[in-house]
Amino acid sequence: LNPTLLGILPYAGIAFLTRDTLNSVAAKHYNTSALQTPLATKMASGAIAGLVAQSTTYPLDLVRRRMQTEGFVETGKNAVVGGPKGQTNLVYTSIWGTLKLIYQLEGTRGLFKGLSMNWIKGPVAFMISFTAFDYLKLYFNIQQPGGADHTKPRLTQGAPSHSAQHSPVNT
Repeated sequence: LNPTLLGILPYAGIAFLTRDTLNSVAAKHYNTSALQTPLATKMASGAIAGLVAQSTTYPLDLVRRRMQTEGFVETGKNAVVGGPKGQTNLVYTSIWGTLKLIYQLEGTRGLFKGLSMNWIKGPVAFMISFTAFDYLKLYFNIQQPGGADHTKPRLTQGAPSHSAQHSPVNT
């Protein structure tokens, strides 16, 4: 697998797992469905999910960037050495080899170099994305998988519920 695909699969999986778990806990706390939790809760769940996903998969993202930029930018002491006729000797040739080299040259801290900047953008992006995702599911009346939400929530207040639509009244 190429580094991009290898990095995005666990990244997305961890983000959705974390967000869904936090939303389930919040739904139990508020005694509602996961889609109907308060806005601040949705935003916090998305932000925490982004933070966890970024932190756990960051070394794979670093490997992807190092492999993509090698030869274009200097990638460390003696990492890119000019060969005969302007050729470049690539050091980052495989995912596992790149991880090992970064660890050998820079230690554990090297695997997380630059993570603090991602802590700024990642949680904000996930907070917005997951919150928008939930509100779009509400707008289009998309139920949770497995039938967790038996009602079809509506965004507009005052709209008739399904049980109150033109039912005969016995007087």
